[in-house]
Amino acid sequence: MGVKGLKRWVSVKCNSRRTLLSKRKEKFIAIDALGFMYFLYKTESLDWLYGGQFSRFEAALVRYITSVRKVGFEPVFFFDGKRDENKWETSLQRAKERAET
Repeated sequence: MGVKGLKRWVSVKCNSRRTLLSKRKEKFIAIDALGFMYFLYKTESLDWLYGGQFSRFEAALVRYITSVRKVGFEPVFFFDGKRDENKWETSLQRAKERAET
């Protein structure tokens, strides 16, 4: 799963040496939106199953975006496109495995 072509784009556009973020011209941070949503629900101990606790989720999201902007960066959230039919079986199997645990 993931953003198609992202790994190749990163390998072409980003050199392998480490650079201090403060020295970069580009001030954008790319974020996997669904992964980030999962991260927020887990780290904030939000119950996504029975209603989502959307006001607490929104507060956590605003806090995060504000802190990123405060240090001079702009977060850019990427959402996956439609699910590739070839990956449907894998997604279904993973969902079954999660349901069993």
